[in-house]
Formats: sequence, C-alpha cells, structure tokens
Amino acid sequence: MKSLKLITTSVLISATLFSCQKDDIETEQNSNQSEIITVSNNNVPEDVATKLRKLNFNPDFVTRKEITVSNGKVIKGWLADDIFISDKQISLLDETNNTERAYIRNTRVDPSIGVRRNGQRIIRVRIDNGSDSATGETNPILPNHRRALRAAVGALNNLNLNLRWEILGDNSTIFDVETSISIGNGPIDGFAGSMFNGNPGGFISASAPNNRQLRGVLIHEIMHSIGFRHSDFRTRNSCQNVNPRQVFDEGSDDANFVSGTVRDDNFMNSIMTACFIGNTSLSREDVNALRSIYRR
Repeated sequence: MKSLKLITTSVLISATLFSCQKDDIETEQNSNQSEIITVSNNNVPEDVATKLRKLNFNPDFVTRKEITVSNGKVIKGWLADDIFISDKQISLLDETNNTERAYIRNTRVDPSIGVRRNGQRIIRVRIDNGSDSATGETNPILPNHRRALRAAVGALNNLNLNLRWEILGDNSTIFDVETSISIGNGPIDGFAGSMFNGNPGGFISASAPNNRQLRGVLIHEIMHSIGFRHSDFRTRNSCQNVNPRQVFDEGSDDANFVSGTVRDDNFMNSIMTACFIGNTSLSREDVNALRSIYRR
C-alpha cells in the first residue's frame, strides 16, 4: 500500500473488493533468471509476466521483493502494489501440466479461505516487528501497536463471520502463528502476503502515524490476506491526489464482483481503495462483501 495503497494473487472475488491468494511460509529456492527473456517496464521475466496477467495483475507495475519472515526464512517473489505473490505461487501456475488449470478453476469456484462446513476457522496472528538490519536489535512492540491490532481484529470479529482472528502472545511459537504482523509508526504504508491453498497470507506489514489510520491499514491488509482486491482496481482514482504515478489499471479483467455488492470497478466508499483517502472503517459495502464470502 504506498500511502495506504492500503494490499493478492488470485483470480478472484471482487466486489467492491477483490480476491487474493496466500503465501506458504517456506524458503523459496534461488532461481536463475539470467537466461530468461524479460518483458514489461520492470524487467519481469516473460513467463512470470504471463502468469501475473492470468492472476489479474499488471506486470508493468510490479517489483521484485524478498520477505524475511519471523522464523528467519526468506521468501522471494513479486510485489504487486501492496500484495505479495511468492515465486512458489508463480511456479504452481505451470503451463506444462494441469496445475495451472486446476489452480485457476479452483480459485474461481472457491477463492476463499478454507472453512469447515457450518464451522468457524480461527486465524492466529501475532505482532512480530523483527530486528533492525543495522544493529540486530529487536524492534519494539509499542502499546499503540497492540491497541490498533485489537481494534482491527475486533471490527472483523464483530461481524460474526466464519473466520475469526485470535491475537497470540509474545511467547507463542512460530508454529502457532498463521499470520505474522509487523507494525510501525510512520507514513501510511503496508502490504500483505496473498492467500494460498485455502490459507490466509502468512505476513502483513503496516504503518501509520496515528492509531485510527493504523487500524484502517491493518483491516485493509488483513482483507487482502483473505482474498480481497482494491475497490477501485480499474482506475485507482483514489491515488489521483495522493500519488498520480500510482494511477493505472491493475489488470483485473477477470475479477468477479462479490455477490450482493455494487458492480463498480471504481468504487471509492471502501476501506479497500488503492490509496488512502481517509477510509479507516469498514463501509456497508465492505461488510456486505465480507459476509457474502465468509458468512457463518
């Protein structure tokens, strides 16, 4: 989210929101890209660019990124605005076998987090601010970080969805955590890992100068991690007065509007706008979209 390009990989459920796919917390293998012909403005390998388009991302506006997760492993992939798609996810879309067709079909039919019928899935999250790269010292977890996360999780849990978020304590192990969250005080920014194989994105990063905005960034990124895309994906008009260079078509041609929400690909009354324009709480359309996909 640059300036709350408040964060997917999948094909997709859109609605006033859109769909996304998660990252499997595993070390990605180094790949030799020197022999691959590249295309797009950002020198994305041609095969990767093709797959990003099939996932409804515009390869001209992605950047290479490495994520170090809380267990120390490094995940390599591509950042499409504020949504991270790992190399592993890209590799599964292999045109030489049936993986791609099955993957696309399944995400179209059921692009949501896996939940047992009539049940409720608990997504365990923990604040993990990592270490300063220069000093090696652990970055502090401040009281306002905890307050903002509790408020964001509370807003979602109050909807009584078939997903429920549980905040784990600092003493929990990495094996207990499904989504690791790094929180900072600074300019409005953030990104999230996309959902994968029916699981939520494995990591979220969020920062904002005050608690109200930080809560909004966290809700936005959590929604990316469970499959939703930007509400103004076609025009990104929310960025006009924030950063005009961020105005472009995200390429979500095949994204599917969520049932029961407005069919508007430039919808602005949402916490899921591409750039932050003051929406820090769930709008009625956001609630409708969440309940349409994750109603108990």
